[in-house]
Amino acid sequence: INGGFQPGFVYEVSYPSHRSAIAGLGLAAIRDGVQAIKNHLYIEEYFDNTPEPMTVIAFGDSQSGRTLRTFLYDGFNYSETGEVVIEGFMIHLGSNARGGFNQRFTQASRAVDRNYDYPAEVFPFSDNFSTNHINGQVDGLLSKYEASDYPKIFFSNSATEYWRSPAYLIHTSSDGENDLMPLATSRIFQFSGTQHVPSNNFNWAGDQRFSIGNNAKYQWFLRALLQAMNEWITLEIDPPESRYPNISEGTLIPAESLTLPESIPFAMNTNLNHGFDLDYGSSFQDDLIPSIEPPMRGYRYDLRVSTVNNLGNEIGGLVPWEVFVPLATYTGWFPGNPKSSIGMVIPFSTSNLSLPYTDKNSYLDAVRDYTTNQIEQRYLLAQDQALILREASELWDILVP
Repeated sequence: INGGFQPGFVYEVSYPSHRSAIAGLGLAAIRDGVQAIKNHLYIEEYFDNTPEPMTVIAFGDSQSGRTLRTFLYDGFNYSETGEVVIEGFMIHLGSNARGGFNQRFTQASRAVDRNYDYPAEVFPFSDNFSTNHINGQVDGLLSKYEASDYPKIFFSNSATEYWRSPAYLIHTSSDGENDLMPLATSRIFQFSGTQHVPSNNFNWAGDQRFSIGNNAKYQWFLRALLQAMNEWITLEIDPPESRYPNISEGTLIPAESLTLPESIPFAMNTNLNHGFDLDYGSSFQDDLIPSIEPPMRGYRYDLRVSTVNNLGNEIGGLVPWEVFVPLATYTGWFPGNPKSSIGMVIPFSTSNLSLPYTDKNSYLDAVRDYTTNQIEQRYLLAQDQALILREASELWDILVP
């Protein structure tokens, strides 16, 4: 390459090839394997009587979340005989994307956050029907299903998905200017102030006393939401309401417009990762055969993120206890790295912010009050509160000098 390779950049190579392997069989295998189990093939010998009808919940995390989005859009939730295969989907960290799982020369291991021009962030983004403002196309993730066959879906993302890809497009118009409500059979959750996968430990950056990596956990929410999904399917009990930043409430704004408190010793990311409308040629939409490679970049999708409070913590979604009853500022982004999957923890004691609690007991009381409220709203399980309070006690000992 002229001038040599430079550190910190991703280089993609495109070249002519032939004899592509068959793609998409993994999606068919998920469909047929699940349907075989639901039809009690291979397992009837384990039952004394005729087994009860089964319902299935699929969980996909990050790349496997994008797999489930592709599975749905490509119509695989109908069996070969026209039956609904999976009743519930928990699509976690899938952002607005699908992935390279069912197209010519696909490479299923290529993640959207490391491959800029690979088919993933492709319209439609939302479950509900919407119009692509670029070309007028009307489509939705569930466009291949009858409305009576829509599965129950939870879409959940960390703050990182909003900072490194246009995750907001699952609940806005394609130009990002208007809110788009999810279908009645879906819920959307953004876990405020969290990173892609929560860190188990603090990685202190020397004397600067901030952690590279964010320990705020969304697992407590996922446990409660799994129970809510099961009750929604089997008992027809409506789940908790969606919680995500949105335009109408003023909690979803362009990333460039976000300002942090002066006490935070970091500048916002300036090298933002903007998604693009990519043209792979006329044969891609219907036949999934790219004819333009590399694709032509068109419209640029801006990034929109949650607003923050005076402590620098996000307020637009479902807020973990660490972020709502804070001892630090939590971010889903890391300075200078628009594609990073990590965030930061900046303790108030090192950012010149005063603690809003008089002592450890008042802090634990605040955590108890907040988690009790979340339990009442069914975002947390009552059985998890004692464990959360133990974690809160340990967190105080780490972050408060």
